[in-house]
Amino acid sequence: MLNNEQQALAEKLGILLADSALPEMIKEAIIQNLYKIPDDKVAELVRVLETEQGKLNSLVADLQKFFQVQKSSWAETEKKQSSVAADLEQEIVKELSSEVTQ
Repeated sequence: MLNNEQQALAEKLGILLADSALPEMIKEAIIQNLYKIPDDKVAELVRVLETEQGKLNSLVADLQKFFQVQKSSWAETEKKQSSVAADLEQEIVKELSSEVTQ
C-alpha cells in the first residue's frame, strides 16, 4: 500500500510518462515495476521527466516562432518577387511598345 506522498508521486509519474517521448515498452516496464523501484529513484525519474517535458515545451515554442518567422519571410519574399516581376513586365511592355511604334 502506498502512502499519500508515494501515491502523489506515482500519479505525477504517470502523467509525465504519458507525455514522455520514451518508448511505450519502457513506460510499461516502469509502471509494472514501480513498486520495486526505490522512492529516491522514482523521485529522480520524476525530475528527469519534468526536465524532459520542460525542454520539449521550450523546443516546441522555439519551433513555432521559427515557423512563424519563416512564413512571414516567405510572404515578404513572395511580395518582393511579385513586385520585381511586375516591374520587369512593365519594362518589357514599354520596350516592345517603343519598338512597334518605331
